[in-house]
Amino acid sequence: MQAPTSNSQLGQLPIAPTRLKLVLRRALSSQASLAVLLILALLGYAQVVPNILLVAILGFVSFKEFYQKIDRGLPLLELANLIAVLQWTVGPALSYYFEIDHFKYYMYVSEPTFFSFALPATCGFTAAILGWGLVVDQRPLIAQKGQDFYFTYGIYLVTIAFIAEFVSGRAPSSVQFFFFLLSQLRYVAAMYFLLSGHQYRFIATIIACSSLFVKSSSAGMFHDLLLWLALIFCVWFPTAKWLHYRKPLVFALAALLVFTIQVVKQDYRVRMKAGENPSLFLMAFDYLSPSGRAWDQDVLSMAIVRLNQGWIISAVMNHVPATQPYANGETVIESVVALAPRFLLPDKVGAGGRTNFRKYTGLAIANETSMCICVLGEAYANFGEYGGILFMIAFGAFLAFYYSRILRWATSHPDFLFWIPLIFYQAIKAETDMVVIVNQIVKGSIVAFAGYLAMHKFYPPEMFQHNRSYPVQRPVRDLP
Repeated sequence: MQAPTSNSQLGQLPIAPTRLKLVLRRALSSQASLAVLLILALLGYAQVVPNILLVAILGFVSFKEFYQKIDRGLPLLELANLIAVLQWTVGPALSYYFEIDHFKYYMYVSEPTFFSFALPATCGFTAAILGWGLVVDQRPLIAQKGQDFYFTYGIYLVTIAFIAEFVSGRAPSSVQFFFFLLSQLRYVAAMYFLLSGHQYRFIATIIACSSLFVKSSSAGMFHDLLLWLALIFCVWFPTAKWLHYRKPLVFALAALLVFTIQVVKQDYRVRMKAGENPSLFLMAFDYLSPSGRAWDQDVLSMAIVRLNQGWIISAVMNHVPATQPYANGETVIESVVALAPRFLLPDKVGAGGRTNFRKYTGLAIANETSMCICVLGEAYANFGEYGGILFMIAFGAFLAFYYSRILRWATSHPDFLFWIPLIFYQAIKAETDMVVIVNQIVKGSIVAFAGYLAMHKFYPPEMFQHNRSYPVQRPVRDLP
């Protein structure tokens, strides 16, 4: 274990070109993983091996990459890929294997038809992300600059976020998304708080995320809560002292948390609509008891249904081109056009996914329901089987390239690492479509870069380096 280094010393550590390779490394840890992905893609297309086995191997490779990278820094694309693999392949494989027969959320095409497209396309997406992307060794990068200003920056950002959240519901619809992005700065603030070393850093972090806890519990919608907590945890994890046995324990507890929310949330929503005031903690304890409902077949089946994004993709494959012709890139073009202000293009495609869902699945959906066909569904709807596979490789390569460029820029602006989730947040979700992803990446980039540069211009870190009024507790751990 290395001895802690003072802030004055850390401030003198520039990231020179010779040190760049020590900070940024290729995402793929070995050529063996890439070879496995290629074999899985070929076997999945040929359909000569049980899909449940191929999906299990793909899930293991994706989890292994995420599990290894979290020791270094923010494995954002690895997390995005893991979620995609779970929802695009693991969920469908379990649905086929256990013959889940929901009245609506079922697989609309045969297993060989689905996986001959979904497996090669997902493997191509995974290979592009892991083979061409970069990961950052977060600790030596952040260590080059003192952390005296972190807590103060967090206060500024969380103040802006709470004001923006208040204004967003009262602003014109044309600028509501801008204020929504500003309201997400509270999560950036949470990362500044956590890594500040301040004695009240955990309390400040909870306050920054308080509205997320309140909204999730009151609406019974926990997706954003789990995702933002995962991102914040991934930033904080490399800085903490962890014994080797604690890492798998943390992951096991995280998996249990996700499973618990999946099996409890439907009953939780029903009770809330009935006017009750249920306790999520007590319900979880009751469900997970040995005789609890979490182990009932119908509850486990619904947990698989909620994991499975493949039913929508299969509905697209069933409807296109049999009833609806291929879009031939139409939805991709619409996602770029949608960046224009609505007052210039009042008829542009909006968020929510209802239009494309109805058009390319042929299924009815309520006007107040948001449901997308996801990127994998769009790939098939636009380009069919072969073109869709190539599109998923290109999409993964685009994410890997842009993320890598941002990481390179962060080598000279270390705390910009905390702003990166603001850019890629929607890309992490496996159920979102191109319109939402492109909108978040482009506008999120504008807000992130402009906000970061403005903060550092008007409140440069040098203002805080000699005025520390609180004890700093910097946990230090050796790099793997």
